[in-house]
Amino acid sequence: MMINSTIRNLLKYLLLGAIAFAVLQTPLKVYFSNKGGWDHHIYCEAIKASDKGLDPYITANLGFELSFTYPAIFLESYRPFCVGGPKTYLIFHFAILLFISFVLIQKLRWDPYITVTWLFLGYNAAFSNYNTGNIGIFEALFFVLFLWSFAARKSGGILWLAPSAFVKVVPSVMVIPAILLAGDTVKQKTKAFFLFSAGVLSLIIINFLYSPDLFTSFFRQILGKYSNQHSPINEIESNASNITILLFFKNLSEKLLNDFWVIGVLFTVLLLAYLSYFVWKNVIQNESDRMLRLCWSYLLLMLWLPRLKPYSLLIVCIVMIPLLQKTGRRTATWLLLVTIFHRSLNGDKSDPWIDFIMNNSAIYAYIGILVYLVMHLRHRTDQVAGKEW
Repeated sequence: MMINSTIRNLLKYLLLGAIAFAVLQTPLKVYFSNKGGWDHHIYCEAIKASDKGLDPYITANLGFELSFTYPAIFLESYRPFCVGGPKTYLIFHFAILLFISFVLIQKLRWDPYITVTWLFLGYNAAFSNYNTGNIGIFEALFFVLFLWSFAARKSGGILWLAPSAFVKVVPSVMVIPAILLAGDTVKQKTKAFFLFSAGVLSLIIINFLYSPDLFTSFFRQILGKYSNQHSPINEIESNASNITILLFFKNLSEKLLNDFWVIGVLFTVLLLAYLSYFVWKNVIQNESDRMLRLCWSYLLLMLWLPRLKPYSLLIVCIVMIPLLQKTGRRTATWLLLVTIFHRSLNGDKSDPWIDFIMNNSAIYAYIGILVYLVMHLRHRTDQVAGKEW
């Protein structure tokens, strides 16, 4: 017995050591490779272009293939991150991830092991934030601060979603469950709605006052009105850089059904609708914990998002953590392993089908884990109910 206990402890420490190595080696690899961070460079060049009186939304003014896509006031708020060399963004990203971990573990009392592993390794979302230098890390930060306020029942906490929703698709959709679950009365839900609306409206007004010309240029850029340059609205393909589930099934239907691809899309929509209804009726409706109801709702919303980028998968990892706690650390570890190959499998393949399959690895993992959580936790609930009976 003593020997078995020693071996188990040794294996546990080896596993923790491997996780610590994995958590640290990715940012260190990016830091010393001098690669990546292209979004960060775009932001900094956009600041320089704006300072020169040039339109930062014109790709040619930045000298990159990609363009600046956020409201003009973002330029001023991001300016401090462009000081101190090109690697400062990586230090900030890692520090913010540590702070997010602190909030989830210390303030929300979430499991430390599951929190750290999923935040830093799940879906390679942290790697995508390091590698691209995108502001998705701030999206996650504001979201976690909202969760902290939500847990403390502070209605004003919904304002944390306003700055992210002002610049990103994911948080703007995520405000819906936040408002619906803001309280038990219509008055509380209405208050949350007006608080959030006031926050976003204030940012829009500030952005207009900052520069009416750039305010107009911002909308022209995101709507694809500037010719011959990159625009988010033109990113309609589902791949490793845009893992939108509906687009994935649309592209799959086009490959399988050719001109009849609409039939495949309609079937997918009905299937996702049934899955959403099943989770709502069998899980969310019967869940007494407000935080778990919120997290289940967010996992469902991810099925329907029009655009989901790899760095936004940090949100997926966050909302999965309290649900994974109910499955246990061992199960959470095994589920983690099926997510960490995303982005490492993609690349140019000789066969289009192989390329298509590999590029969408996160989608299989996401849907699979969602279904597993529903079935596993529902089964455990039924078992507990049976014992009580």
